[in-house]
Amino acid sequence: MPRIGKGQFETFGDGLLSICEVDERCLTGTKVSRVRFGSRTVGVRRYWEAKPAGDEISCVVSIPLEVLHVALISTGDVVLLESRAEPEGGSGQQCIVQIQPKYDTNPPCVYLSLRNLVHPFKDRRDEVGGESDN
Repeated sequence: MPRIGKGQFETFGDGLLSICEVDERCLTGTKVSRVRFGSRTVGVRRYWEAKPAGDEISCVVSIPLEVLHVALISTGDVVLLESRAEPEGGSGQQCIVQIQPKYDTNPPCVYLSLRNLVHPFKDRRDEVGGESDN
């Protein structure tokens, strides 16, 4: 049973994100678009515990639980952070490594631990029938 209490107050004023489904290194569809997010601190423990698994957590974002049915998203989906400027050489795409519902915050939210994708996926969301011209 989820706990509802006077937990930490969450804000979602750091930008917008979209969550996309992937298939064979291609973005094939948008599961959720233009959702407000808040940036969270990547804790030392979270960062170092991901290392042995081969993941490097680049950022953690929170999104409101009410706008997103958690069953819609899964690890491996790609997040596009629309409002964050990427450093030169960055792909702008992040892979979801961990999904953590937080019921003890106000409002309840979901924390997404993200890993930067060095080699971006091809965007095939706008192609008719999913076929490429290449």
